[in-house]
Amino acid sequence: MAKIVEKLVERYFPLVLMPRNYREMKSFEQAASNLFASLPLPRRSIDYRDENLNRTFSILEHTKKGNLKKFIIIGAHYDTYSENCPGVNDNGSGVVAVLVLAKLFRRLHTHYSYKFVLFPNEEPPFFRTKKMGSVQYADHLRDKELDPACFFDIDCIGWWGEEIQNTAYQKKLNKDTKSNFLAFLYNNKAGHVVDHALDYFPGKLEVAYFPECDFLDMTDTFIFRERGFPVVNFSDSAFFRKDGLYHTKHDTLEHINISAMSKAISHIAGFLVHLDHEEVL
Repeated sequence: MAKIVEKLVERYFPLVLMPRNYREMKSFEQAASNLFASLPLPRRSIDYRDENLNRTFSILEHTKKGNLKKFIIIGAHYDTYSENCPGVNDNGSGVVAVLVLAKLFRRLHTHYSYKFVLFPNEEPPFFRTKKMGSVQYADHLRDKELDPACFFDIDCIGWWGEEIQNTAYQKKLNKDTKSNFLAFLYNNKAGHVVDHALDYFPGKLEVAYFPECDFLDMTDTFIFRERGFPVVNFSDSAFFRKDGLYHTKHDTLEHINISAMSKAISHIAGFLVHLDHEEVL
């Protein structure tokens, strides 16, 4: 499946190579339109206003129905840190991963229903405010009295390499390491998900597990964690890097490891299918 995923990754990456920041609103809106058109049917745009900025932002959602009413959210934010930061890894890579997973799941027969969601405005000045896209979406679900069984967030998944020292994680892992693993961050309510991950990933993909990690409060997981739902974040650990790429003009396509990223997405897909078949959630 990795080769199929790699072709999809290469197909979708051009969608996230344009500016996606509120200061470049015309480009931001065009990016949202392109991403929306790339989600499978049925899809919808949940729009909300920021009156202070006099602008409308769009949450993009594709719902894949399963046999059960219980649903899982797989999400990523599609905005960038600034107008000068291309944001190809943060978080174009997460957006591409969600699009690929939505495509792969489209024709699967599943027990659970799935909502594949792309959020605007995870970055400052919206972060942890009511105008953050994931907060707006969580409020939308609450208004509809809909409770997700789990929220899987994908935030930065494109930087992989033996040569990049990941110094901040060495202390957390209590060993020397390089940036060739998938970080699996989770809250205690997702402990049952981790139990299955510990059985699924060995021999397939190098994974490092971080329970109740502070980073869960620094991305879209925070609002779902705050409201008591199980949350998992998949990451290449970019936030903890010391390589001078994160939130800079150097976050470009040339630094993305397409092959390694595609392998990770393939195994995330396999893991989600495993959870579905076992009806874990």
